[in-house]
Amino acid sequence: MGKTFISVDAAASATVYGYRHNVARTAPRPDEQPGYVWAAIDVKVCALKSDAAPNGISVSNGPWTLVYADDSQIEASSVGYNQFPEPGYPFGEKTLAPSRCVRGWITFGVPGKQRPVAVEYAPDREPIPPRWTVK
Repeated sequence: MGKTFISVDAAASATVYGYRHNVARTAPRPDEQPGYVWAAIDVKVCALKSDAAPNGISVSNGPWTLVYADDSQIEASSVGYNQFPEPGYPFGEKTLAPSRCVRGWITFGVPGKQRPVAVEYAPDREPIPPRWTVK
């Protein structure tokens, strides 16, 4: 974690700063599933000055997933609660102009007794999604 990835087209950079397990303990249980808790990742994406994206890039929480040892993946939560860590990362599409960044927490409903092994970022423009190891 903490390592910055530059996209293949040099239009964006992405960094994962941390993972927190069992956050938002007073929020409703994820999908009412027994044994599930909320977890969150602290991420930052920047639009770089690039010929590939002269007007900037579009970001959302959709391309981010948690990866587990069995290669299963969990997508970001589609709901939000006041108890989730702040600042939150954009849920829906947000346009970033060149040289602008956005940083925030993305929350996931996860099995309480398992920890992910990696965080993956798979925007449409990236042929091989980068992964950050969860410690």
